[in-house]
Amino acid sequence: RYSNSVMSLVDARPDTVWGIVGPWGHHYPDKGHPGPGIGFQQVALDWFDRWLRPSGEAPDWPRLRVWLREFDPPVDVVDERRGGWMESGPPSEAAEDKCLWLAPGDLLAAEAPEDGAGWDVPHDLRHGLAGGDTGYFGRYGGLPLDQRQDDARSLCFDTGPLAEDHLLFGSVAVELALSAEEARSQICLRINDVAPDGASARVGLSILNLALDDALDAPEAPPGPGPRRVRMRFHTTAYRFRAGHRIRLAIGSSYWPMVWTPPRLGRIHITEGRLMLPLLQGMPEALKTPFPTPLDLPEVKTHEIAAAPPIRRWQTDDGETVTAGWHQPETSLHYRETDTSFSFETLAEHRLAPPNTCSVRSTFDHRMLLTRPDGTAEVSAWVEAACSPYDYILDGRIAVTWQGAEVFARRWTRRVPRRHS
Repeated sequence: RYSNSVMSLVDARPDTVWGIVGPWGHHYPDKGHPGPGIGFQQVALDWFDRWLRPSGEAPDWPRLRVWLREFDPPVDVVDERRGGWMESGPPSEAAEDKCLWLAPGDLLAAEAPEDGAGWDVPHDLRHGLAGGDTGYFGRYGGLPLDQRQDDARSLCFDTGPLAEDHLLFGSVAVELALSAEEARSQICLRINDVAPDGASARVGLSILNLALDDALDAPEAPPGPGPRRVRMRFHTTAYRFRAGHRIRLAIGSSYWPMVWTPPRLGRIHITEGRLMLPLLQGMPEALKTPFPTPLDLPEVKTHEIAAAPPIRRWQTDDGETVTAGWHQPETSLHYRETDTSFSFETLAEHRLAPPNTCSVRSTFDHRMLLTRPDGTAEVSAWVEAACSPYDYILDGRIAVTWQGAEVFARRWTRRVPRRHS
């Protein structure tokens, strides 16, 4: 998402742009998780000194400072990523594409195969359950799990065990020749690192609504069911596939609960395809100047954490309904100067009854509590998203109380036409 722009901007304007891409989630780099963090305040001051002072000079930093990831056993929580910092110029100058073709035997081959029967993409609405949080924004845990369960629900193509390390640096691309019975179908691609013991770790994810064109715009008339070619790009990344591991391209037709299910399922048939891997040329160059270490700032704390229990996540499948959800128990902060406490609690739950694509329900229940010396305010909000083949259906309510007395309340229902999804 947002981090994708850093390497792209350096590529587009290497004369005026410098970038840092770390291993952490959506958080400040000194507090980021997974680690390691860096001394973000010192780096920011260095930046301001260069550009805001009249005497500032152009920095001598490398164009890119990037955390080069490598295989981590896939688990919900990783405190510190494996890998190390490297520096580089623009990705397009440092990497060259290696092309691998979809081949019979579900292989990624160096040579384009002769014409074959092609492959049908499986329809399994449970594909995506190993995807982790529906948006990794710095919450503790929620990383993608072992991909083997999702791999079993998708069409997979593997290399053999790698004879040497392969270092991705840039944006992986996939080109497919396919036909889809339903215009509003989805193609969901994953790049996985498969360890010698079979564990499968997600490296990249790319999803396309086939009702959109190559610019991701909605055409006047959606593409028909006939043959077409699509090109999909993954987010930029720096990743080392170790020798002995395998690279896997997995193809599915949905990715619930991260992506809403399509209104109907129809046959998706792939006749050919190729994977373009941007591989770093030469050995990665370690940082000449290490980042400063994180500081525990501010020195005088403005608040204290009164309670911060970890998020609890779950999945259940009774054979009819699949449920995935998470609960953030009440988290509370206390601000000494104003003797004010702020706390919140969130419950999220997603439900699906395969193979009915319109059985999806996603519910979020959020509560905030603000306690001051003169009283207590509480805000409770709830929203549920559902659908039919033709509409999204949103139900919501919000209530605000002061000292236990309701001061505001509202309920609503909205129907949004499903035009292209």
